[in-house]
Amino acid sequence: MKNHRHILRAGAILASLVLAAACVPKSAQFTGVAPQKRNEVQMVRMTHEVRFNPTTGEMLTGEANRIDSFLSSIRFGYGDTVSLDVGDGPVPANRWRAVNAHLNQRGIWLEDRAPISGAAPRPGSAVLVIDRYVVSAPNCSDWGQNLSVNWSNGQSPNFGCSTTTLLGLMVANPRDLIHGQPDGGPVGEAATDAIVRSRATRGAGITLGIRLSNVEALGTGTRRQ
Repeated sequence: MKNHRHILRAGAILASLVLAAACVPKSAQFTGVAPQKRNEVQMVRMTHEVRFNPTTGEMLTGEANRIDSFLSSIRFGYGDTVSLDVGDGPVPANRWRAVNAHLNQRGIWLEDRAPISGAAPRPGSAVLVIDRYVVSAPNCSDWGQNLSVNWSNGQSPNFGCSTTTLLGLMVANPRDLIHGQPDGGPVGEAATDAIVRSRATRGAGITLGIRLSNVEALGTGTRRQ
């Protein structure tokens, strides 16, 4: 008789557990497969029109200051890439060289190829294209699933979310979250130019194994990738 009562009690407990589980909506039951928390990386493209002399291809008066103001307004910095859409004008090479020479003075190099930025540049102008990658952190407050019914002992939906968020916040160039930087070798031109220009500004000489007539000799050429 006592064993019979124990069996009935165990059956009642089991039935109550089954009923309690049935009352939990399936959408709230933990399936054992937690959604993966990832940083979302998107590219933002900003453009600026640069006007030129249609005959010589040189920038018009005041265009250099407009470029500087544009770069300052968007807080141009590490990871941003710059290119110039020169269109099919009669002197596109002169336009590219004029803008590149000005940007070199700020330690910025134009990319060799310009992406399609929209409509073709107007006659006598070109489009400065800035590409920037930005990262959006995942939602680390995902409590939509009831972990009390985690029958498969799966990971919490928020497992590793803080680590992923911190990685997205600390990475210098969010593009690296998509694919890493290729090993293109050291780029010494940028470091060398910065040192020479700094010393020249202070009126101090510097010996780098080469002879430069003046610091403006560094304002030509493109950045090697």
